[in-house]
Amino acid sequence: MIEIRPSNIRGKIIAPPSKSIMQRAVLAAALARGRSILHNPSYAEDCLASLGVAASLGAELQRESEAVIIKGTRNPQSSSIDCHESGLCLRMTCAICALFEQEFIISGQGSLMDRPLNMIEEPLRDLGAYCRTNRGKPPAVIRGPLTGGKIKLDASISSQFLSGLLMALPLCKTDSQISVTGLKSKPYVLMTLEILKAFGLQIDAGPDLLSFFIPGRQDYQAQSYLIEGDWSSAAAFLVAGAIAGSLEVQGLRADSTQADKAIVDVLRQAGALLTQQGPALQVQNASLKAFTFDAGDCPDLFPVLAALACNCQGQSIIKGASRLLYKESNRAEALCLEFSKLGGRISCCEDSLQVTGTKLRGGAINCHNDHRIAMACALAGLTSEQGVTIDHPEVVQKSYPDFFKDLQSIMVQL
Repeated sequence: MIEIRPSNIRGKIIAPPSKSIMQRAVLAAALARGRSILHNPSYAEDCLASLGVAASLGAELQRESEAVIIKGTRNPQSSSIDCHESGLCLRMTCAICALFEQEFIISGQGSLMDRPLNMIEEPLRDLGAYCRTNRGKPPAVIRGPLTGGKIKLDASISSQFLSGLLMALPLCKTDSQISVTGLKSKPYVLMTLEILKAFGLQIDAGPDLLSFFIPGRQDYQAQSYLIEGDWSSAAAFLVAGAIAGSLEVQGLRADSTQADKAIVDVLRQAGALLTQQGPALQVQNASLKAFTFDAGDCPDLFPVLAALACNCQGQSIIKGASRLLYKESNRAEALCLEFSKLGGRISCCEDSLQVTGTKLRGGAINCHNDHRIAMACALAGLTSEQGVTIDHPEVVQKSYPDFFKDLQSIMVQL
């Protein structure tokens, strides 16, 4: 357990590397023939899962503190692939493994085994591969090769499989076209396209990312690539500064395609004072007011936005709660349960979280084996009356192993 006592926030912090970018770059490097160097790597658990997939696909890996060197071979070494608890790794890997003629069993651990996979079956079959899931959930049995072609893809649950197809289809012998319905998390698709362009691939995206033309017979080019700072992790610290003092977060690209950069818009709407100077973003507490925000494209922000809303005067509305159902926990339910324990006034109504600002008492919470819930409840402890005790703080290993260490480095207890 760990206890977060009521504290002021002061100082500077460097944003950790983006796990979303790291995972995509690892798999791109594994598909490139030659030696790629990924600078500023993340070794969070989800990224280790992607590095494991790269090794299973035959990539040679050399891990260092400041870089990971990946030599792609496209010569699979294992037919059994474990994506641990990473939904992104799972869905992208299903598309990429369909490139190969051998059969793969793609599985995972913990809550990942309940994540929906039904969106992959029909598209992969239409593209020439064999695919079978466990009634729409992992494990998936996949055998290629993909031949390319025209498909329709339902991306209403997740855009992650679309990202996987965009990575795999350029290597097919024929051109491909994808028509997308119900697309969620568009910024993550833009992130994928940006990384693929950096690795030498050409993909023509239609308006609103609802159609794609992917020329076949392309090849990845090995690259030296910098993993940028993570807006998802930085969002927690920006909220901490906004509710409990002042903070400078370094290493953030102002022009990033990361979805969670939207935290800046929310904080400004709430009345926090922000100043961006190059890769450094300064945030300072002010009189905070309620906000309304649609987080449908950036669902990872929901937990920290709930913590922010508890410190805002009035009722805040966070839309897009349906995106929280298939995460490490049912996050909408978990947020309502745990913040209510702390004295929060929070409820879920249809597709929205409604939070009325109030002083939190504090107390002990269950993080539901969810790194984002643990981080959000830590923020709640900063401005609570009694502090917050969090069970199993090690869950942050999934995305940000040093989260609690970094948080405590900028806390000044009252």
